[in-house]
Amino acid sequence: MFQFCLLSGPAASESSAPRHRKFRACFGEEGTPDEGVAAPEGTLVIWGGATSVGMAAVQFARAARVSSIIAIASSKRHEYLKILGATQSFDYNDTDVIEKVKSALQSTSGTIWAFDALGSPESQVLLKKAIPQHDRTVLASVLLGGDPEYKAIMGARRFDVEFELPGGQKVVWPKDMAAADRHWRGFRWAVENYGAPGGYVPAPVRVFEGSGEDAIKEVYNVKNMSTFGKLVLKHPLK
Repeated sequence: MFQFCLLSGPAASESSAPRHRKFRACFGEEGTPDEGVAAPEGTLVIWGGATSVGMAAVQFARAARVSSIIAIASSKRHEYLKILGATQSFDYNDTDVIEKVKSALQSTSGTIWAFDALGSPESQVLLKKAIPQHDRTVLASVLLGGDPEYKAIMGARRFDVEFELPGGQKVVWPKDMAAADRHWRGFRWAVENYGAPGGYVPAPVRVFEGSGEDAIKEVYNVKNMSTFGKLVLKHPLK
């Protein structure tokens, strides 16, 4: 079974340690693609497919041989997402996007994995509306403390993890060594195939050079998910 194990920070770097924290791949108990096991049956649908986490999810799903991967993102990113492994893409700006995604999912055989990679209350609501009635559905999100029907995502499973959110809500992930092993297998796949043909493609990087004031604006643009790829600030700022 393909499993969600993705964790995001909006402006994390692409070095190996932050990347390991930033997103995880779980290939399920069947293992990584080269182990000669059956591919998982179902469709992965990602709201926020062109975010750094969304693009990682597309690629890990492709590596895990998920045959149907739907990305919901700006139409400007659809061709790029197809290169990464998305089999269908829909524009979240389309007034009929909910019905189009729902229609595409109607024929799903197996599990529908619905992943909110944008991480906002609004994206959780919209993604849930796009999921038709189905026997096996899994909802997951990078947002902590959102809709309780969504599984909150955590990559560090070699030890107990507990967060207390504003308002006193506690989010707990108990230690799970089997999940931790799957995380590391996925991470090793990304490292060993980093930049290789058919391997893991890092998120596009944009280098900003300018004033400190404008740099702060750029960082806020990243926070608000209004840019594509990663932002790097070139120092010294003017």
